[in-house]
Amino acid sequence: QGAFNLLKGMFGIEWVMFAHNARLIPHFLNAIQGRNETLIYIILGFVVCLCFNNSITKTYNLAINFKTLIFTIILLYVPLIMSIINPYQPFLYFNF
Repeated sequence: QGAFNLLKGMFGIEWVMFAHNARLIPHFLNAIQGRNETLIYIILGFVVCLCFNNSITKTYNLAINFKTLIFTIILLYVPLIMSIINPYQPFLYFNF
């Protein structure tokens, strides 16, 4: 209930008015330069955030084994290798 109250406070969602305001979704997608599947990704993000355990709960139940070791190595080294392979791109706000 607390999460729904927070979302209602953040976005001003009133479930009665939600169906009425659904006609504004194409204008919203146009404003953020999104495509039709963008709305699916937004809804999927809300479901993941509200239904799954958070990272603190996961760390309490963390079992270190060979599978988690390989997964951690991949998560650490793939971005490092990708940053070496890709050419240098200057920081966007460097001149400001």
